[in-house]
Amino acid sequence: MKKFYTVNEVAEIFALPRSTVYDLVRSGRIDYLAPTRLGGSIRFLKSAVDKHISGLEVAA
Repeated sequence: MKKFYTVNEVAEIFALPRSTVYDLVRSGRIDYLAPTRLGGSIRFLKSAVDKHISGLEVAA
């Protein structure tokens, strides 16, 4: 079973307001986090978010 993050969790992880996360999804600027609609809610594939975070840590 695939694991997902909610918009609230992604907002907390990246220290962004929820509204900014929604705006980024709408604009397509965070497609690399694999946003998906499940039951009318936006979810992010956990593996995609975790991979992005790992890349940020290596670059720092």
